[in-house]
Amino acid sequence: MKTFIIYIDNEDSINYANDCLESCKQYNIDAELYKGLKGYTNDQLKEMYGYTLGRDPGDAIYHKEYCATFGHFMLWKKIAQSDAPCVVLEHDVIVKRNYDDIVVEDNQIVFLGPRILHRDDYQFPESSRPIDYLKVNQFCGAHGYAITPKTAQHLISQIELRNHIRIPVEGLLGFANEFNLDLIAVDPPHLVCEVGDRNSTANDTPATYNSINTPRFIEGISDKNKIPKVFSDYDFSIVTGK
Repeated sequence: MKTFIIYIDNEDSINYANDCLESCKQYNIDAELYKGLKGYTNDQLKEMYGYTLGRDPGDAIYHKEYCATFGHFMLWKKIAQSDAPCVVLEHDVIVKRNYDDIVVEDNQIVFLGPRILHRDDYQFPESSRPIDYLKVNQFCGAHGYAITPKTAQHLISQIELRNHIRIPVEGLLGFANEFNLDLIAVDPPHLVCEVGDRNSTANDTPATYNSINTPRFIEGISDKNKIPKVFSDYDFSIVTGK
């Protein structure tokens, strides 16, 4: 699957993105860097793209997150014109296994991995078992996911229909599931979002929690003291082991 790595014109972001790109190369993943937006206010973003933003005027303080959201939005437009599923990564991802054989269906967002403090805290557990596809209620982070062209077009069409983006991309996709798609987490994860000792380019500090820590993710963490905290407990069920 073609992979796009979103970064911005920021020294930290460029360094993280190059780390991500190297991890993709290690596992023979076809990836390229994609420059996102930086430094625009919500009013400027509205002027540029025509969509109103936020839940109320106070959301103006989240302008960095809305800049990040438009990076994803522009990539959805690119994916919608492709002929196969694609993967969107944010710069702070480290790939742990090739994911070209992951099954991605229309009307799904397939999340490829959770947050972890340090990349070496988790290793992809070697096993002959097939990958589990877990249907989840929520997923924290839009740092690594796969969608089909049809799903990308659905996301675009919904935003165009509303002429409004209510919350930033993490909420749109995984936390609020704004567009009523099937949220699927692969287990074991094929990548992690490394948040320890790193600066966030969208928030004051990077989030260090997950909505769930899936069973085989935990299996890949040798030191159980390094299992990330869970923001809240959510039920999940196995859809299929394809």
